[in-house]
Amino acid sequence: MPEKNMRNGSIDQKSQGSEKLYRMIFDHRMDGIILTDPRDDGKILSANPAACRMLGWTEEELVGKECDAISDLQEPTLSALLDERTHSGSARAQLTYRRKDGTTFPGEVSTTFFIDSNGEPRTVAIIRDITDRKQAVEALLESENRYKAIFDNSLDGIFVTVPDGTILAANPAACQMFGMTEEELIRAGRNGTVDTSDPRLKSVLDERARAGRFRGELNHRRKDGTVFPSEISSALFEDKNGLTKVVMVIRDISERKKAENTLRESEEKLRLLGDNLPDSAVYQYAHEPDGSVRFLYISAGIERLNGIKVSDVLSDPGTLHRQIPQTYFEQLVEAEARSARELSDFDMEIPTQLPDGQVKWMRLHSRPRRLPDGRTVWDGVQTDITELKRAEEMLRETELSCKIAEAVESERQRLFDVLETLPVMICLLTLDHHIAFANRSFREKFGESGGRHCYEHCFGSTQPCKFCESYKVLETGQSHHWEVTIPEGSVIDVYSFPFTDVDGSPMILKMDIDVTERKQAEEKLRDSEEKYRNIVETANEIILITDKESIITYVNKKMVDMLGYTLEEFVGRPIWSFISEECKPVVKMNLEKRVQGISESYELKLIRKDGSSLWTFLNAKPLFDKEGKYIGAMSMLTDITERKKAEEALNIIEIARKKEIHHRIKNNLQVISSLLDLQAEQFKNRENIKDSEVLEAFRESQDRVISMALIHEELYKGGGFETLNFSPYIKELVENLFQTYRLGDIDISLNIDLEENVFFDMDTAVPLGMIVNELVSNSFKHAFIGRDKGEIRIELYREESAEFESENRKSTNFILTVSDNGVGIPDNLDIEDLGSLGMQLVVSLIDQMNGELELKRNNGTEFTMKFTVTEKDNLARVGLKSQENG
Repeated sequence: MPEKNMRNGSIDQKSQGSEKLYRMIFDHRMDGIILTDPRDDGKILSANPAACRMLGWTEEELVGKECDAISDLQEPTLSALLDERTHSGSARAQLTYRRKDGTTFPGEVSTTFFIDSNGEPRTVAIIRDITDRKQAVEALLESENRYKAIFDNSLDGIFVTVPDGTILAANPAACQMFGMTEEELIRAGRNGTVDTSDPRLKSVLDERARAGRFRGELNHRRKDGTVFPSEISSALFEDKNGLTKVVMVIRDISERKKAENTLRESEEKLRLLGDNLPDSAVYQYAHEPDGSVRFLYISAGIERLNGIKVSDVLSDPGTLHRQIPQTYFEQLVEAEARSARELSDFDMEIPTQLPDGQVKWMRLHSRPRRLPDGRTVWDGVQTDITELKRAEEMLRETELSCKIAEAVESERQRLFDVLETLPVMICLLTLDHHIAFANRSFREKFGESGGRHCYEHCFGSTQPCKFCESYKVLETGQSHHWEVTIPEGSVIDVYSFPFTDVDGSPMILKMDIDVTERKQAEEKLRDSEEKYRNIVETANEIILITDKESIITYVNKKMVDMLGYTLEEFVGRPIWSFISEECKPVVKMNLEKRVQGISESYELKLIRKDGSSLWTFLNAKPLFDKEGKYIGAMSMLTDITERKKAEEALNIIEIARKKEIHHRIKNNLQVISSLLDLQAEQFKNRENIKDSEVLEAFRESQDRVISMALIHEELYKGGGFETLNFSPYIKELVENLFQTYRLGDIDISLNIDLEENVFFDMDTAVPLGMIVNELVSNSFKHAFIGRDKGEIRIELYREESAEFESENRKSTNFILTVSDNGVGIPDNLDIEDLGSLGMQLVVSLIDQMNGELELKRNNGTEFTMKFTVTEKDNLARVGLKSQENG
């Protein structure tokens, strides 16, 4: 028994050890392990961590799921795998697995059927993700396909060999290049395809053995024995078995070698040609990518042309550039940049200074091309064009001389053509007095000259004229003006000028103007001017001429006599020095009209030198030049001082007469007022009509008469009989009304706000006075019934911006306001419907003045009247009192 127990204990220990080892392998294996039940559609019983990571599920999520959750049951490989496992107990295959997120991956699976310790059938599947391996295999396959495509389709020949020269494979291009099949090339090997006599072969093999690769040139031999040059690229590599092999790419360069030989021969010919070109040098010039410049080639001709060595130019292009003047060098640099930018031909002519100081002209002509490495290269020719430049300069000088001669002849002919058409006599005289040219006017006067001497042709003389002064210009070299009366009586105005002919010979250009008629006209004009000057100087009126600045330019003797100044004191002085202050504004206004071309007449007061006044009547006319510009005015002034004195005396008489009339009218109105007052007293003694409207009517009529009498009284006191200073008149009128209507104990105050210096004529003052009389009387009678105090306010003022011009007369708008703070007029009562004579009179008078009446009923009664006052022949004036007095 004890022995049996010990045996069982040993078995348990071994079982526990196996279980621990299985769990360790299950948990830590890199491959996924899944345990399933084959009886229940492959339901998953457990999964190790690697399987969970691989499939994206947790073990809890996988347990209980069927195999179709992680694989496609319709996959043919899966069916074959299950069949094999059923027959043999285990199987291996590659399947496609599905992750939790739906993505798939290739997996290699090994599955085994077994019975567990409980006697239950189980299967275990070990899954390895072979995605990376699949990709590597696919990449390898793609690489092999790519290699195969390159190998089979390369235009260059390709050999795969071993280092000893044995050929393992050859592509079709190599077979065509050597004229052999692949089998023949394999049999031929290195010795059958390479020109073994080529001394470069040993160095090729040594370099490849040392560095593992070689690139260079080598001669090869075809099947027919012909040798051809080739460019080879050879490299060692290890195959998948670790064996060293060689791949060699061969390119037949026979054609390139032929082209290079041909190019060398051509370059040699070009060099010989460039070195021996007469007066030229061939060059190749480059702009490097870093911005530097250099000559790649320049022929020996540069030594003959520029006196510098080829080696110096190749090592330092500045050797040549420094021979070019700075201005031309800047142009050359700019032209080079444009040629490089546009790849356009470069063509320029420049001067160069050789080391010996000699200056030569060179023409540079080249064409640029862009190289793959970014350089711009010009292939060009430099040609000595010094002799050509000299020939061109001589040709230009010759052409210029011809052109100058033609121009001179043309200008000479043009001069003759101009002289021919001039309306004065013109001729050209030689030193020996021959007429070289005579224009049409000269010929019409003296006839055709026929090459004769001037004195012979013009005056029939055999000797030069003694009176002739034309030849003085040859002595002085200056023009000369003189006048002569020729034998026939004509007066000739002569202008002589020194003149040089085309051939340089001196001549005289003589211009003769027949001024006989002008002289006669001048004589008549002088006579006429003298006659009119006598008329002006002896005229009884002042005659005055001013310029556009009102400066006196002429006065006649009458003005000198009348004002007491000398002639010198007048001329050059402005007219304002002689005009009275009150007339200056009128004169300034009229001068503006004169500039507009308006003539005018008006009275003007001048001031004599002794300070006394001189009244004149002025007639002024504007003066304009031929272009229509205003240049001043001419005025004629008549002395009206005596007439003004007579008018002033008549005016004094008229003033006295008007004053007497106003005084009598005022007395008569006062008599009427006294009669009305006496008549009213008779009615007061009768008790039955003591308070009747008859008394009121008498008083109102009396007030109206007084208002008119006050106007005549103010006119009588003021000394003016055409206009009335309205403000004092209104104040006195209202004060009289205040005394007339003083109502017992009622305290009535007057507030009068009237604009000062307001002057109205009688047509305005009389109706306004009556309107104020009626409105103020109305307030006294009706506004304060039942009240112990009140206020009456009167205002008179201009409207803002109320002055304006109408038909050249000034008009002003005024506002008159009469108001009280009494009981007011009922709202339902229209002012037009008021039956009193006073209000009817107010409305009628306002209509007569073309005014407007407005009634306001707020806090009493307010009458506002708007009316316009217009000046009438300088009689009705507003606010001018101060000016008149001044």
